Amino acid sequence: MPYYVSSMNTRLRKPCSLISDFVTWIWCFEGSRATRELLLPIGTTELVVSLEDNPIRVFTDINDTQGKRFGAAAVCGPQSRYFVLGPADHVSVVGAHFKPGGAFPFLGLPLNELNDQHVALEDLWGPYARSLRDQLLCAGGPEARMDVLEQALISRLAKRPAYHPVVAYALNQFGAAPAVPRVKEVSTASGYSAKRFIQLFEYGVGLTPKRYCRVRRFQDVIARLTRGLRVEWADVAADCGYYDQSHLIHDFREMAGMTPAQYQPIAPDSPNHARF
Repeated sequence: MPYYVSSMNTRLRKPCSLISDFVTWIWCFEGSRATRELLLPIGTTELVVSLEDNPIRVFTDINDTQGKRFGAAAVCGPQSRYFVLGPADHVSVVGAHFKPGGAFPFLGLPLNELNDQHVALEDLWGPYARSLRDQLLCAGGPEARMDVLEQALISRLAKRPAYHPVVAYALNQFGAAPAVPRVKEVSTASGYSAKRFIQLFEYGVGLTPKRYCRVRRFQDVIARLTRGLRVEWADVAADCGYYDQSHLIHDFREMAGMTPAQYQPIAPDSPNHARF
């Protein structure tokens, strides 16, 4: 099974064939953060286990000086705006990057309860969260740790049903064209009332359909900014489903805490970790 390595510090990614319907990859990172980083919203859920003694600490925004601690393992719910990680001399973490809605079968609660939230994994999995971390600490290296986490997720999946079929349908449709006007079209085509459609989607994905599509549009802009090509903002706004350039800039600032012109990723392979 292949592993993917980035050039910054030591970052490994492992695809997960057995749970690929729900998890994009298992990952691990060994390195440091020289300064604070903005983590940009992607609309999905992340599970993170720290192998350091210091607890995971997250800051709400650039003005938050206190932050909140979540122990050694945490779940980052679907975010619709950025949050901040502080500097650290050494970071050693293992995690799982879920597909949109993919975390639902593993966590045992509606994902809308995690909307723009971080939660200690122990609050969701109880003592098993501590047991998992102990297994990760005893594993012999990064690859073994990713294997341990993958097996843990497989064992959790066997106990949980998959999300509602209408959620899978909607995600497929939104993935093809994330412009907000498509929400009504997809809702109508689903055969459910608008209210029930929104409830099912938010329950399974964590964001309302409209907010999810808004994050998708934002991520489309990020993808264009990281290609290294000249950006014509009016064209980007039109292509990504914004009303105009000012709409794009307003949305970008609200979600990223900066304008598109200020955006600077910490590394080419980390487009959702930004400097400020």
